Amino acid sequence: FGSINGANWSVGLEMQFYVFMICVMPWLYRRSPYLVLALIPLAIAWRFGSTLLAPYGVSSVHVQHVWTAQLPGTLDEFAVGIFLAMLVKSRHPWARRLLSPGWPAFLGWAAATTLMIWLALAIFIPHSSYWDHAHMVTYWRSLLGLAFGCLLASAITFPAARLAVFRPLRYLGEISYGLYLWHLPVLLTLVAVPSLRGSQLLMWVLIGTGTLACLSWHWMEKPMVQIFKKKN
Repeated sequence: FGSINGANWSVGLEMQFYVFMICVMPWLYRRSPYLVLALIPLAIAWRFGSTLLAPYGVSSVHVQHVWTAQLPGTLDEFAVGIFLAMLVKSRHPWARRLLSPGWPAFLGWAAATTLMIWLALAIFIPHSSYWDHAHMVTYWRSLLGLAFGCLLASAITFPAARLAVFRPLRYLGEISYGLYLWHLPVLLTLVAVPSLRGSQLLMWVLIGTGTLACLSWHWMEKPMVQIFKKKN
């Protein structure tokens, strides 16, 4: 955490999640998707406990981050994704209605997305320092996870998703992991250039990150995926 590439802190979290899923998947597979949502209050309770062990506004941000950003402190965000995946795979008519492409379902999820994002921003904007506020540490990430879950459901149900105009967005989805991994080293490299600040800095960070993500996708990630598919 916080060493060669700060974005790699999530690799440890991913490994914890894989172990967690190996343990619970046989049990979870036969349960209702709504049961997964019980992980949200569990994560909230853990983060609340972390504010007692590492008091907000007093403890170092490094310590607070380690306590809250590993499992079980992030189970709520995983739970939203698992819930949607289970709905997609479910054979129950009510589940199919919720995530079937069509304007009624899309408009419902879009309205939920708008509400969740508005609530998240209403809390975040006045408390953007984050670590100084117990409610931000405890509750805000759950709200943000639900907001992005509703946004993903909106994308799933959008009835005209195959229009050519959305191809750039689908391509960004393909290279998204590279965007995540490359953005921090690019930012830390360019922020050391005194003449780059504000919107100009943002522009070059976006260009540099996008270029490296494209190169790593086409030269490394995509060929490895194709090799794996051939072997399996």
